[in-house]
Amino acid sequence: MAKYFDVAALRTFAQALVGILGLAESGLQFVFRGRAACTDGKTVVLPAAGTWEAPRFSDLCGLVLHELGHVYFNSPAFHKEIVDSYPASKRPLAAMAVNAVLDVADETRIIRRFPAGERLLAGLAESALE
Repeated sequence: MAKYFDVAALRTFAQALVGILGLAESGLQFVFRGRAACTDGKTVVLPAAGTWEAPRFSDLCGLVLHELGHVYFNSPAFHKEIVDSYPASKRPLAAMAVNAVLDVADETRIIRRFPAGERLLAGLAESALE
């Protein structure tokens, strides 16, 4: 029998991870909308679509960890600083390149802070490649 999880379960996981990473006093907000995830360092946007079976829910937990890694290392501010240093015509490409580098860097560093997250991030990467 399949096990299912909803947005409430994802919110509970996200809030628990905020505590584990010591971000409880950061005032971080979670918004559930759309199908993608992102953060500006103050708000983490996570997918809002319905109910997920256990393997897909685990991938979404990896997505939460990924976004919280950006918050933990203050990457949105660094991203903006670097991208803003480029001429306006080059910023879209610079934004994609800087984002790719920060994704790898932050996932590598967050695993050092939260080793159990390696499994979640690995599942997220495998899911993205399917």
